[in-house]
Amino acid sequence: MTGEIPAYAGMTWALAMTIMRSMTNPIDTPTNIFHTFLMTNHEWIEKLAKDELRVENSGEFDLYGSFDQTTILKEQTSHFLRELRQITQEMANTFNAYRGEKNSIKVFQITGTEADFMIFRNSLKLVFAARKPGEISINFLTVRNGILEEARGKESTKDGDALKATVGPFNEAHWYFRDHCVDPKSLMKFYFTEFVKNSLL
Repeated sequence: MTGEIPAYAGMTWALAMTIMRSMTNPIDTPTNIFHTFLMTNHEWIEKLAKDELRVENSGEFDLYGSFDQTTILKEQTSHFLRELRQITQEMANTFNAYRGEKNSIKVFQITGTEADFMIFRNSLKLVFAARKPGEISINFLTVRNGILEEARGKESTKDGDALKATVGPFNEAHWYFRDHCVDPKSLMKFYFTEFVKNSLL
């Protein structure tokens, strides 16, 4: 190599390892993983800069727009879904590495949505979707005789599960499940385990 900068220069070790692991999975390319990382950490800075440019170009200044509750909840809902998907993809990559290609688990973003995604294996899907700003639905779905039906994990309710957010004093979101504060990794560990147990034929 003559003067070339390695592709992973400047990245954290953890991010580089995540990208390397993802290269064996067709769902998430290194570019997509890096884009997700940047969006998760820097999207608010990008918005801040673009808002300033808009003020300079139009001369209009929206003093209260950035504090609109619905806008905040919408942004935080997409942010949390992307975080959950990144955690899920890492879990799937690790599981598949030990399990092998047969009956491997796939993670897909749902087209036409901001950040909804699903986990898929055999005929079972586990779908995480923004129901409305500040609310995320979690549903097990299965295909039987060509018809998409609701399927429940052992611990799921009839109508699926729901995560709900409240906005804190600094516009940060706090996510809850049945009045209990949610830790993203613990949440995905539970649902990923339920999915594995219910999706094996």
